[in-house]
Amino acid sequence: MKIVVCIKQVPVGAVKIDPETHNLVRSNVEGDINPYDRNAIEAAIQLKEQAGGEVILLSMGPDSYISSLRDGLAMGAASAVLLSSRAFGGADTLATAYTLAAGIKKIGNVDLILFGRQSVDADTGQVGPIVAEDLAIPQITFAEKIEFHDHNVLVVKRLLDSAVQEGKVTLP
Repeated sequence: MKIVVCIKQVPVGAVKIDPETHNLVRSNVEGDINPYDRNAIEAAIQLKEQAGGEVILLSMGPDSYISSLRDGLAMGAASAVLLSSRAFGGADTLATAYTLAAGIKKIGNVDLILFGRQSVDADTGQVGPIVAEDLAIPQITFAEKIEFHDHNVLVVKRLLDSAVQEGKVTLP
């Protein structure tokens, strides 16, 4: 099983906003793996332990994001890919999702893609669903727990506003 986990490095501590572009100023700012993405990495590693396979981390950003990818590798991922170009600077959720979807296509033969719920710096929660749309694949959002039931069936518990929903999903 090939599991891709898309992660984002988020700033740690106080951040500044560029008055002209209205983007976060990320230069010279310490960063760390988005906390929700850490959860996705851990879920992927648990699934790998249940079913075998590999966990691949995928991120888009400047070279400084390598430190977060290394942290994810230390958690148990097998490999990591950083998509980096000055052209990506200031990318919105649509451009980010498009770029990540292209990276996932390039990796190829992916069985499962995991994202954290949202990033703590932008709080949009849009990139994962847009990637699913770009790749024309089904998605499950707000997953609280994911387990293998059979060889290619996952049992997923989703957090809803006032309930927890459980369902079975067949992998491609």
